[in-house]
Amino acid sequence: PIACMAAHAAAMGENGYMEKAQIIMDTTRHLIKGINEIKGLEVLGDPPMSLFAYRSIDKKVNIFAVADRMTSAGWHIDRQQKPSCLHAMVTPLHATVADSYLADLADAVDHVRNHPELAAQGSAPMYGMMAHIPFRGMIRKEVTNMLLNMYGPKAKMPDLNDTGFSNHLNRKASIKSRWITVLARYYLKLKDKWFN
Repeated sequence: PIACMAAHAAAMGENGYMEKAQIIMDTTRHLIKGINEIKGLEVLGDPPMSLFAYRSIDKKVNIFAVADRMTSAGWHIDRQQKPSCLHAMVTPLHATVADSYLADLADAVDHVRNHPELAAQGSAPMYGMMAHIPFRGMIRKEVTNMLLNMYGPKAKMPDLNDTGFSNHLNRKASIKSRWITVLARYYLKLKDKWFN
């Protein structure tokens, strides 16, 4: 990938690079302005480059339900936490679809505002729960270990079907099982609190 990027940069030349950078920045400013004009949304901070996040400032608009709605409209949406928000990374290709994105986003926000039950459907409750999950250090450690195994010398892929429940002879697996149970119970309590 590094060699490809170097070759691409060399082929574009300085003028080509500057032209693409201008397109990216113009598109980013257009998107940020458009998002800030949608009732109930705000861009976080004042991003100087082509990477930014935005959140809901309307209690009736669950940002993760908006993400689900945008996904169903065909957009790839990155969800973030602390604070709950959506993330955008702008490339030159986005210049041709920025207005469509903003129109779909405005529609999604209005739809979610008028259908608050969407916060309890799709992936919205999972992302909402993950933002409030306790023991984040333990979760971080497990995810880090999984990534180290996947990208380490042995390239060991995780067994997504094994939750640790089946192997009670392995003490570590048993501890994981107990924590998974604790997290599941915590999720159910939060779910009841949020949606009842």
